[in-house]
Amino acid sequence: MGTLLEAAKKRRSVRSYKPDPIPDEVLSELLEVFRWAPSGANSQPWEVVVTKDKVTISAIADIFIEQYERQRRKDPDFPGNCKEYLKEVPVIIVVCGDPRLKDAYPKALGNRRRNAIYLFSVGAAIENLLLSAAEQGLGTVWITPEEEDEVKLKKLLSIPEALEVWACIPVGYPKATPGSRQRRPLDEFVHWDSLDVGKLRSNLQIREFIATGRAKLMYGPGCSKPSNSGDGGGKS
Repeated sequence: MGTLLEAAKKRRSVRSYKPDPIPDEVLSELLEVFRWAPSGANSQPWEVVVTKDKVTISAIADIFIEQYERQRRKDPDFPGNCKEYLKEVPVIIVVCGDPRLKDAYPKALGNRRRNAIYLFSVGAAIENLLLSAAEQGLGTVWITPEEEDEVKLKKLLSIPEALEVWACIPVGYPKATPGSRQRRPLDEFVHWDSLDVGKLRSNLQIREFIATGRAKLMYGPGCSKPSNSGDGGGKS
């Protein structure tokens, strides 16, 4: 078994999958690691729908293919990617949050920070899942539904209105291993004892990243959008 750092470096956002089934015991381990994530007040504010049904997977894929086309119209500058690859995956895991658990967090924090605790809790569980999948040699990618997609997913998967759908995660064996993505060096963002404002990226640097650097860091050098080879970005 490798170290946590090795799993973190191995994890990729994968967009091309083999149709090979995933053994139930491997899926169970992924979900067990998900289960042990930290959460505010140990509230565990999540519910998970796991589907291996081809018809359901195809329907989920159609929802996100439509999302891509909608995003292209609304935000043509964003280097998005089509979701046709979802039709190939053997498993999709849909992660829901239960916002009623926000009442378990200290009221003195206020609504903004209580909402953050809820979202961070769900996000921590998702990260556990992604790292566990990487350790098992599986590919994943974290896909975020828009509100319009959430309505469709709730209807398709019989998810009650009280819950919120925060992520759809395809899981499968990659057809190809995407290359690594650049990470900021530690000395650029780690501050000892007090924050060094001189290290912060300027407004100009952030605008330049969004305009020209974003696609490269999402999809690799020389890329403005992903190919169908399995190399791709997202939450890279």
